[in-house]
Formats: sequence, structure tokens, C-alpha cells
Amino acid sequence: KEPLPELGHKRGRRRLWLALLLVLVLAGAGAGGYFSFFARETPPSEADIAKKVELLTMRNVRQYNVLNEKVGKVFVIEGRVVNEFPDPKELISLEGAIYDKDKKPLAVKKQLAGTQLSLFQLQVLSEKEMESFLNNKVEILTNNTNVLPGAEVPFMILFYDPPDDVAEFGVKIVDVKNAGAG
Repeated sequence: KEPLPELGHKRGRRRLWLALLLVLVLAGAGAGGYFSFFARETPPSEADIAKKVELLTMRNVRQYNVLNEKVGKVFVIEGRVVNEFPDPKELISLEGAIYDKDKKPLAVKKQLAGTQLSLFQLQVLSEKEMESFLNNKVEILTNNTNVLPGAEVPFMILFYDPPDDVAEFGVKIVDVKNAGAG
């Protein structure tokens, strides 16, 4: 009879491989954690944003208050963004703010362009329904993708039950993507 192979030797080798595999997995997880924590993309500066959106302009910007039967007063900022770049743009994003008399922000809100509500909708829909409409992906993608040079995109930003001391408002374009550049 042939002697049986030594089982301890194979088990030891298997354990060594498992330990090596565990060390590699842990090293990979540690490296991934390090890079996701320390090598985060720095947010763009104000100058970078200004350059990115420099040829997007706003037209017919206005603000008004609407009395809504469910919410009370709604402060509305609306207008249109015009693409004056030579190339198509998409996913234009704006930031609206309301300020007190000392120019302190009372509320700030970001909104993708592409949707607007009618006066009737502003008067009767609930806050949830209005937000759902303004953030409707189909409507946004229909109006805010492949925005050709010279074309316009509507926008609307709503502030619900704003404080009584709103003295002024502001709106600025804060982001845009090149059309077709995922």
C-alpha cells in the first residue's frame, strides 16, 4: 500500500492562501476607503462655475406671490434660461434665494430648469404636488436636454409660506452639462 498523503501540509497551504486572500481583500478595502475619503473631488470654485455657465443668460425673470388654498402664500421666481453657447447644453440648474432687508438669506433652493406651473396650479395644488411637478423627470428631460444655441428653457423656483420680511430675491445659474456628455 502507498502511504496516505500528509493532510496537515495541504491544510496549511490552504490556510496560507486564505490568509493571503483575506489580507488582499482588506488591503483593497483600505485603499478604496482612503481614496474615497482623501481623494474626493474638490467642489468647483465660484470662478469655475461662472466660466461653465457664462454664456447662459436669463430672460423674463420675475417674482410674485400667489395665495395657495392649501399652503398659504407661495413666493414664486420664474423666467427662462437662454443658451448662448455655440454648442447644445442640458440639465441647466439654478439656485434661487430670498433675502431680508440686510441681505441675509432667508431661504435658498436649487432647481433644475425645464418646468413651470400655471397660475391655477400654483393656487390649488399641495406643496407635495407642486414639487412633484417641478421635479418631473420626463418634463425636465423633454425641455432641458439638447438645448440648442439660442433656445430657451423655462424655470420656476417656489418658496412656501415665506417669512414676512422678504425684501428681495436672487436667482443664478449654478450648473450645466454639455449635451450628450454623460
